[in-house]
Amino acid sequence: MKFYWRIILIIISVGLLYLAFPNPNIGAFAWIALVPAFIAVAGTGFRKGFLLGEIFGAGFMASVIYWFKIFGIVPLIAGALFFGLFFALFWGLYGCFTKNKPVASSWTSYLLPPLLWMFLEWLRARGVLGFTWGLFGFTQYKFMSILQVASVAGVYGISFILVFVNNLIAESIRAFMEYADTTDLNLSKPHSIKSLFAGVFSLLRNILKSDTPYHTLRYAWIALLLLLPGILVLGRLSVPMQLKYDDYESIGKSPFEVGIVQVNMPQHIKWKRSNLEPTMKILAENTRFLAQKGAKIVVWPETAIPHAYPLNNPKLKEFIQWNARNNNVYLVTGLIDRDNKNAYNTVIMVDRWGQILEKYNKIHLVPLGEYLPLPEKYRKYFDKRIGKYKHGKEIKIFKTPMGNFQVLICFESMFSYLARRGVKKGAQFLVIQTNDAWFLKSNAAKAHFIMAIFRAVENRVWVVQSANTGVSGIVDPWGRVMNETEIYKRCVVEGKIFPMNTRTLYTRWGDLPAILAGIISLLILFVIPFFKYRAAKK
Repeated sequence: MKFYWRIILIIISVGLLYLAFPNPNIGAFAWIALVPAFIAVAGTGFRKGFLLGEIFGAGFMASVIYWFKIFGIVPLIAGALFFGLFFALFWGLYGCFTKNKPVASSWTSYLLPPLLWMFLEWLRARGVLGFTWGLFGFTQYKFMSILQVASVAGVYGISFILVFVNNLIAESIRAFMEYADTTDLNLSKPHSIKSLFAGVFSLLRNILKSDTPYHTLRYAWIALLLLLPGILVLGRLSVPMQLKYDDYESIGKSPFEVGIVQVNMPQHIKWKRSNLEPTMKILAENTRFLAQKGAKIVVWPETAIPHAYPLNNPKLKEFIQWNARNNNVYLVTGLIDRDNKNAYNTVIMVDRWGQILEKYNKIHLVPLGEYLPLPEKYRKYFDKRIGKYKHGKEIKIFKTPMGNFQVLICFESMFSYLARRGVKKGAQFLVIQTNDAWFLKSNAAKAHFIMAIFRAVENRVWVVQSANTGVSGIVDPWGRVMNETEIYKRCVVEGKIFPMNTRTLYTRWGDLPAILAGIISLLILFVIPFFKYRAAKK
């Protein structure tokens, strides 16, 4: 295959994958999006596979993080190229693995790609520059049955299934092309539809024979046809589809009303001094409205008070406490706080008597946004807008008579490990506070909300998200969105939630399946070939 044809196939895959994410949000394309790329990279070797993978990864990541251009074209290009390296590594190793290897020749041809993809996605979410935007499994958030896999293996488990299906289709196409080359069905010449179907049926007959070189292809399809329906059926049965919204009492604790205030202050005006009083008025009016509707807990978004260190300002501190006390609610708000020398992105909870009960400082800060992950002497080389916040040290569980909850601040909802730790520590529901005004009117706010859906399913807990400009909403433990706001619309959300005390397999063992996937991948790629090589030399 000419190299330019391989690039064209890579571009087709990037386009299909883009269509699977919001927006256009056509998740069904994810089941075939990687097929052209698998065909393009097969047998290329590591170097060509790595190059094609970087084209694939940079193109795809640019399509899902194009909102980086808010910070300039250089961060967008740098981000796309950097995160594209994980895809480049995948396709490079895949190209090396398939070089000089017969098509569909062994079980490793079907297991390695999904295992390796699963592991590299997990790896991309680790460390200081960890980033989960564009994880393959996120495309399936609307498909309830497949979504429930997240309660066992997280979003990475769904990615495994998608890559397995894509690779199996690609291997089948490659087998057909190879078979055609060994028969009189020359695919380089035009053929009638009838002759092509005859070739397909001939290949199928060949595959069904026990002595065929494609016998593992047969077993792979049998495994898929047996396991996928089982996964879908079990997924559907795990969701109480027969229950209506008002019938959750049978599976949760005593329900209560929660309220969310979506202030809708665009980033370019949010921090202007003249905007403080209008923001306070919006917060006060909407909190009173939600309390009158019966809300017991009211959630304001991240940095709801546009003022540096409001707890150090007696007027602003009293304003926060007065809203809780006057409305007889537990008030949860984000703000900037500081101790003697450090600033923090913080959430506090004020009880109905106006006392500040709990405070949580954000643990997983945004690198190059909220802090500089380099020695301070290098700050002069970066954007002056990079913050100087300090990391929080521990997860906090906010305790109320209605139930206990954990707060994730903005970027933190991207990472499953934080939510999992909170639930293991006693959280019965999750609260996410964010300021997604940075995303402007891109698809990023929707993508961020989708991550909240997965945090709910992974741990079988309710999730309440309050965003400055949206998306705000409430998600049930099976990923059903009960309320969802539009972006850039001033509004409130009021709904009923049921604190849960369940522990899913994912809550118990976390990302162990993804780690095991990495170990098995290394065995297939390096350890097994090494011992085969040594045995052959003896």
